[in-house]
Amino acid sequence: MSNRLETAGFNKPTAVTVSFNAFSDADPSSGHATRIFYLQKVNEDGSVTNIDLNKDGSAEYSVPLALTKHSYRVEGLISGQKYRVTVLDYDVAGNEGHYAYIHFVTNRPPTGDFDWSPKPVYEGDMVQFKTDVNDEDGNILVVTYELTSPSGVKKNYSYNMNKPYPVNGPSIRMSEVGNWIAKMVVSDEIAEPITVTKVIQVRPLGITGWVSHTTKWEENRLEFNKANPTATRPSDMFWAGEEFVLSANVTDTGSSLVKADKVTVGLVGQGITIDLSNSPSGSIIFKGSMWRKNFNSLPDGYYNFLFTSYYSNGVEKTTTVKVQIKDSIWDITKTHLTH
Repeated sequence: MSNRLETAGFNKPTAVTVSFNAFSDADPSSGHATRIFYLQKVNEDGSVTNIDLNKDGSAEYSVPLALTKHSYRVEGLISGQKYRVTVLDYDVAGNEGHYAYIHFVTNRPPTGDFDWSPKPVYEGDMVQFKTDVNDEDGNILVVTYELTSPSGVKKNYSYNMNKPYPVNGPSIRMSEVGNWIAKMVVSDEIAEPITVTKVIQVRPLGITGWVSHTTKWEENRLEFNKANPTATRPSDMFWAGEEFVLSANVTDTGSSLVKADKVTVGLVGQGITIDLSNSPSGSIIFKGSMWRKNFNSLPDGYYNFLFTSYYSNGVEKTTTVKVQIKDSIWDITKTHLTH
């Protein structure tokens, strides 16, 4: 009389299905009488503890099976726990069949997390993800990322990882400002997948520009306004021939390696562009001035100054400041003034 056991899916984290062959006896016997299923939890000291084998809410050492039964499933097991299992047959005469315990450990679910750099993230930064996963059972892990931009555009990445598990992860340029959603799913294709979701804030870069008068011509403007209270000149109105004082502030990126490397200002339509100086060096302030001999012949009208900042991550940001030219410096003085 013999009975051969095979386990199917015994590494499932919370359930085991045990398959076994039909009763057979090489020697003449009185026939198959009973079939008993045994499964216990094996403790660290080698002792065993009964568990609930038939979902009746109580622990049993064994349960009887129908003689025609060729498999049995037990649920509610503990992940990462050692168990032993066997099936024992008896014939009508009371003879016990040969048996042996199969010991197994239920599957342990993987662990997973991820991080990214740089921090903080500014628009245009190339963001590198770092994967941190592990599986105590050494299973192959399937790691997937889903990155969703603030406008809802999704990008997906997938990796099959063997132990020792690498730190591979996506690398993506985040050009869209706002909150990106990063979701990582880790699966050993046995236990329930592990899902980790994080929000990555992508901050904006920018530039603000100003066009001002020199100290002397600001005094002239204020004096003119006192003398002409019904025809005052606002601060953005210039006499043709003035020197334009230019200044700009770029984004303060703090500890980030992203900095504005250069700021230029162009007088649109006049073919003139200059570089502003970073003053003080390493600050967010850029300064300069623009003057040409032919400025005193600029016709009345509106003019645009285009400020452009060039950031170290490749992003360029612009802003336009509009001013008005009205009359000439020679209209209020007969003497050449220092610009």
